[in-house]
Amino acid sequence: MEVGDIKRLVINIRPAAYDGSRLRGGNFLRYAGGGEALEVQVGQGKHFDLSEMDELVEELVKSKEAAADEGERIEILLRADGALRYDQIEPVIGAVSRAGIGVLNLVAFLPNEGPAGDGLAKEGVGDGE
Repeated sequence: MEVGDIKRLVINIRPAAYDGSRLRGGNFLRYAGGGEALEVQVGQGKHFDLSEMDELVEELVKSKEAAADEGERIEILLRADGALRYDQIEPVIGAVSRAGIGVLNLVAFLPNEGPAGDGLAKEGVGDGE
C-alpha cells in the first residue's frame, strides 16, 4: 500500500438551527447550552440519528472493508459546527473508533460557514463540496 492509497470518507454532524435568544455576547461559539445535532450524514447520503450509532458502526465497517478490497486505507473527515456540544460529537467519534478506523480528522465550521440550511450557514456554502 502506497502513501497515496487513502480513501477519505466525510461525516457531517448536521446542527439544528440556532435560537438567537440563547447567544452570549452575539458570539455563536458561546451559544448558551451549546448547539444540538439533528443527524449524522455519511458520504453523499446515508443519514443516521445520534441514537443509531450501532448502525453507523456497521456502515463504517463496510466502508473500511470496501477500501481495503481496493488496496486503500480509510480516513474520516468529521465535519461539525463549532458551537455543537461535545456530547453531540463524541458518539460519532466513538463509532469511528469501534469500526476500527484509526485516522480521524476534525473540521469545525465557524458560524455562517457550515452547510447551507443548517445552523446559520450562508446560502450555498458547504453544499456537498
